[in-house]
Amino acid sequence: FSSSAASEVYKRQMYRIMFAFNLQQRRTLSKKFLLLYGWGPDNNVQNNVTVAISELRLMLRDTEMEIMTIRGQGYQLLNMTH
Repeated sequence: FSSSAASEVYKRQMYRIMFAFNLQQRRTLSKKFLLLYGWGPDNNVQNNVTVAISELRLMLRDTEMEIMTIRGQGYQLLNMTH
């Protein structure tokens, strides 16, 4: 992979994570679920989800959306206006 190709792949996975949050509104999504949904069954690098969530939080910081960590369970996307 070139760095731009790897970057495009990573953006696709972040998009898939946001899509999963949209499909599962108000639900806590486990790290395992997000890893499987974003990267598929052949990837077991747990850090991928942590890094993607950090990047998504940065992208959402000036919006009304926030990704919360639910300790021991996973992550939840919240709309702070509701």
